[in-house]
Amino acid sequence: MSGVIVQSDFSDPVAIRDLSIGNFVRCQFIHQAGKPTKIYFQTGDKSYLYTYFANPLYWIKYPVYLLIYLLILGFVLLIGYFQRQVLHQRYLAQQKIAGMQLLLLKNQWDPHFTYNAISAISINISNGDAEEANRKLISLSKLMRSGVLQSNKLSRSLAEELQFMQQYVQLVDNQPDRPIILDIEIDPEVDLGWEVPRMITQIHAENAIRHGLRNKEGEGRLTIRSFCFQKRIILEIEDNGIGRKAASVLGEHGTGKGMAIAEHIIEIFNRYNQQKIEMVIEDLTNPDGSARGTLIRYSIPVGMKYDIYKG
Repeated sequence: MSGVIVQSDFSDPVAIRDLSIGNFVRCQFIHQAGKPTKIYFQTGDKSYLYTYFANPLYWIKYPVYLLIYLLILGFVLLIGYFQRQVLHQRYLAQQKIAGMQLLLLKNQWDPHFTYNAISAISINISNGDAEEANRKLISLSKLMRSGVLQSNKLSRSLAEELQFMQQYVQLVDNQPDRPIILDIEIDPEVDLGWEVPRMITQIHAENAIRHGLRNKEGEGRLTIRSFCFQKRIILEIEDNGIGRKAASVLGEHGTGKGMAIAEHIIEIFNRYNQQKIEMVIEDLTNPDGSARGTLIRYSIPVGMKYDIYKG
């Protein structure tokens, strides 16, 4: 058995781990100057004498315990550090891959736009309208120059995007008797310096003109409007064309390549931003249920990060 023995004034406590002397009848502390304290036990015809003293190295156990704790803590922190480094390197590698994907998609998007613009010029040439073809060729050269200057960018200011759209609509408008009217409505709260994905409006404007407005009788109108809502840029592209269903019936469905590129680029942007770009396509109808065009609505977070390949 084990126990703790103290004197009558509770001084000099001593713990005995193996106290196998039974029920003793006498216990006495023996103090001698300059010598360790002794404890005398007597039980029946047996007597025991224990010598005890304070361990001078007793305090060492506290720094030892602390050292062990610090070693374990340091080991755990070191493992956590290496894990974070591995995850960070993996994240950077994914960013670089995503950046290369974005640049590849952008390089596909630019020729897609150029091809459609040249097609518009060829229509004027076929119709014998050399003056209009020359005017559009000059407009195309300006747009391509702008594209070269921004070739390393995946975004641009809203002002630059809207300016591009104005030039683009002038370029692809091939029906002098029924020109396309472009309306741009910007809320005063919108900062035209805010960044948006490059050519985010062009691909939808192209679809609206090719498949919705060219097959419409009467005035064709394309409206681009922007306003703020909960620290987001709301960007809408609306047309008063024949609608997607009617265009599909006429076989005006296109290749869908431009739309696929736009959706893929947005998906990559969303992957590396906490707040996401949202897109909604709405088929507009009249009270009698007939189609009155299509509305594309983007909700873009203000301050979104676009150059993800730069880390």
